[in-house]
Amino acid sequence: MLLQPARLTLDANGQPRSDHYQDIYYNPGAGFAESEHVFINGNRLHERIARARHLTIGEIGYGTGLNFIRTADTFLREAPPEARLHYISFELHPIAADTLATLQRDWPQPDIRAAVLAQNPHNHPGHHLIKAHPRIHLHLIQGDIRATLPLLRARVDAWYLDGFAPAKNPECWTPELLAELARHSAPGATAATFSAARSVRDALSQAGFHLEKIPGYGTKRDMLTATLVAPPA
Repeated sequence: MLLQPARLTLDANGQPRSDHYQDIYYNPGAGFAESEHVFINGNRLHERIARARHLTIGEIGYGTGLNFIRTADTFLREAPPEARLHYISFELHPIAADTLATLQRDWPQPDIRAAVLAQNPHNHPGHHLIKAHPRIHLHLIQGDIRATLPLLRARVDAWYLDGFAPAKNPECWTPELLAELARHSAPGATAATFSAARSVRDALSQAGFHLEKIPGYGTKRDMLTATLVAPPA
């Protein structure tokens, strides 16, 4: 059965908002800066990419692909030439390919954007391995993450927790899901999220992560970074 595609509305400036979750996909007019602050810096990826041979990143909420493009751009500029990036992203409601093309029109890495769009799985569920670049593979997993994450065969080095806000999309922030996420993490894995909600802090702590609350992006007071110190059995 095909997945229900994303329902979204573009504002006067072309910024997307989810009709289903009644939430924005990214900070209007500052998506790349927000991605840099929350996920790249939150996972200390500049220093890790600079010495990486193989890096596996996991993301909850592929959305528009903004975090992927931002990460791929950073990786190609800063990683050693022999390094490889495996980017795993989970999505329940895929955005239509023509809408993605419009949203991404002025983004960096046009060759990667074109390659990913050419291999777009549309709203077909399952695992889709996309060769975005000779050194970068995008593993797009479409469906309910509560069913797909337990089947993941990977150990993730850094997580982007970028589902819609916990109050609007609680399924992506449950203690059970974040414990499963920890089980699929490499030793010492990190995570970062825009949310500093008490429920998220408690769930990450229960999953074995040590938390640090740091300043959020823009007008957001706080965000969370986390390091796995005691993975669940």
